[in-house]
Amino acid sequence: MAVAALTSKGQITLPKEIREQLKLQPGIAWKFLWELMGGLPFVRLPQMSQF
Repeated sequence: MAVAALTSKGQITLPKEIREQLKLQPGIAWKFLWELMGGLPFVRLPQMSQF
């Protein structure tokens, strides 16, 4: 389990283990989807070079 906190600037730093498991790199765009039941799933957006 990994934990992240919201900063006073509204930013979240994802723990290293999460970034490595998801193969996250700087500059990758993500879309966050709010769910009424309290979940916050997110999906990776395609890069412009994929079109």
